[in-house]
Amino acid sequence: MNSIPDWRLRAPGGLSLAEALLRYSPSTTGSSNAERPRADLLRILRPQAAVRWRGARVSMLTPQRVEFTLAHGLAGDLISQWELFDLMEETWPRLAKNLAELKRAVIAMNWRVEPWSEQNQPPTPEAEERARLVTHALWRMRPEPAADESEFRGLLRDLLDAWGKGISVVELLWEMRQTAEFGQVILPRAAQWVHPVNYGVREDGSVGLRPGPGPEPGTRTGATAPDLVDLPAHKFLVAIAKARTTHWCGAALLRPLAWWWAAANFSAEWLLNYAQLFGVPLRWATYSSTADEATIAKIADMMSNLGSAAWAAFPEGTNLHLLEGQKQAGASPQEAILELADRNCDLLILGQTLTSDPGDRGTQALGAVHERIRGDVIQAAADWLAGILGQQLIPSILELNYGDSDFAPEIKAEPIRAQDQLASAQRVATLLNAGLELPRAWLYEHLDIPLPQSGEAVVGGPRLSGLGPMLQAAAGRMTPLAQPAPSDAIAAARARALAEAYRGALAPLREIILRSQSPEEALAEARRYFADWAPERVAALVEEALQVAAAAGAAEAVEAARQPRA
Repeated sequence: MNSIPDWRLRAPGGLSLAEALLRYSPSTTGSSNAERPRADLLRILRPQAAVRWRGARVSMLTPQRVEFTLAHGLAGDLISQWELFDLMEETWPRLAKNLAELKRAVIAMNWRVEPWSEQNQPPTPEAEERARLVTHALWRMRPEPAADESEFRGLLRDLLDAWGKGISVVELLWEMRQTAEFGQVILPRAAQWVHPVNYGVREDGSVGLRPGPGPEPGTRTGATAPDLVDLPAHKFLVAIAKARTTHWCGAALLRPLAWWWAAANFSAEWLLNYAQLFGVPLRWATYSSTADEATIAKIADMMSNLGSAAWAAFPEGTNLHLLEGQKQAGASPQEAILELADRNCDLLILGQTLTSDPGDRGTQALGAVHERIRGDVIQAAADWLAGILGQQLIPSILELNYGDSDFAPEIKAEPIRAQDQLASAQRVATLLNAGLELPRAWLYEHLDIPLPQSGEAVVGGPRLSGLGPMLQAAAGRMTPLAQPAPSDAIAAARARALAEAYRGALAPLREIILRSQSPEEALAEARRYFADWAPERVAALVEEALQVAAAAGAAEAVEAARQPRA
C-alpha cells in the first residue's frame, strides 16, 4: 500500500489527513475491525459548500470567451472547462435530455460478473469464488440515505459523467463487513463523486490530488499544477473518456458543442426580442394634421394602453389600423440556429436524430437504422464503463481481500431486449433436434423460466390422456426403424427422414396434441396456433404427417410378418 502524504484536507478547521486518519481509526474510536477498515481506506475528501458555487453565468459566456475557456482547458484548466460543460448541461434542454438518455440506457443494461477462465476451459473454484465476492461487493453497497453517497448504479451514473465532460473522479468508501460465505472482508460501502476543485493535471499529464484548498470557482488555474500528489491506492476511480485522439484534456465530447451552445444562447435572446416586437399586432393611428399637441398626446396614450385595456377612445377623425403579427417565426435565422444546435447535439451524443426529432422524415426502415446506431453508441459507452470497473474497482476488491488481483473476473453489460418467446422456443427445439447438448441452467434462463430447485413442487410434462397415448404409441412403433432389415432399407430410410421432419417442423403440432384432452380441443388449439400460416403450408405438413404414419405402419406390418406365429 502506498503511503498517503500529510497534506491538508479541505474541511472546516483545516484538519490534516494524518489527524483525520488517527481520529477515525478503530484504535481511537473503539470500533471493532469488523466495523471499520484500515485507516488508509477511510474517507479523505469532505463535502464543502464552495464546490457548489460557479464563477460564470450564461450571459457572460460569449463565443469568444467560450473559445478562450476551451483553450485553457487544453492547457490543464479543468475547473473552468468543467464549469462550462456543467452550465451547458444545466441550460440546454436537448443536451441534458441526450446525456440523461444515454446514462439511463447504460445503467439499465444487464450488468453481470463472469469468473475468469482459460479459453474453452471451465473456471476454477477459486475463480468462481472471486467472482462471487465481486458480485457481492457490487450489489451489496450500503450508502447512507441522508448523505450524498451512491450505490452501484449511482456509481455508474457518476462515472458516465466523463463520457461528455472528459473526466470524472469518484471516491470509494470502504468498510469491514462480516459475511456468511466469505467471512470478514473489506468491501466498498458506497461511492461519492469528487468535484474538480479537488484534483488537477500534473506536468506529466496525469491526474493528482491538490495538496491544499482548491482555487475559488471561476478562477482560472492556468497551466498544470506541479504540487499535486499521487492518488492513494484503492481510494479513487478515475474515468477518462476521449472522443478523439489527442491529450485527454482536449478530447471531451462536449467541446464541439460549446460554440453551438453559445450561439444558441444569443439566438434565443434575439428570438425572444423578435417575438416581443412582432408577435403582437402593430397599432397604427392616423390623426389630422391640424391636431394640437394635447390631442396627439391623448392618442399616443390610448395606443400604449390598448394592448392591456383592449379598448380606446380617439378624437373624431382618427383612423386606427391593427396590423397582424408575424406568424412565420420558423423562417427566422434565429430559430434556424436553435434547430441546428439541437440537431448537432443529437448527432454527437446519440449518433442520430430520428429517435429525438422524427419530424416528417421518419419511416420504419429508417427508424430501425437510427435505433441500431443509437444502440451502438450505448453499447460503446457500456463497454468503456466496464473497462473502468474491470481495470480499477475489481482489482482493488481482490487485492484488499486476497492480496493479489489474480483470476480477476470480467464485468459485462448486455442490453435487455424484448424476447419473442415463441421464436426462442422454436430455436431451442431446433438445436435439440440437431443433437446439440444445451446446459440446463442456460435453457431455463433463455426461455425466462425459473430453474426448479431440489424438492420444489413442479407442474409440467405431457398428460397421458386423450390423443397423447396414441401419439406416444406411434412414436414407440417408429423406434425399431433405427436398425431395419436389408430388404426394407429404402422404406426405413424414408420413414426416418419423415420422422425427422415430423420432430422438427411438426414439433408444435405434436405439443398441441400431447397437451389436448380430446380431438376437438386439439383442433381448436391448432386453429389458433396456425391462424397466420398459409393453407398450403399447413396442408404440406399434414401430408408429411400422414406419410410418417403410413411409413411407420408399413414398417410395423413388415416387422409383425417376420415374427413367428403362435
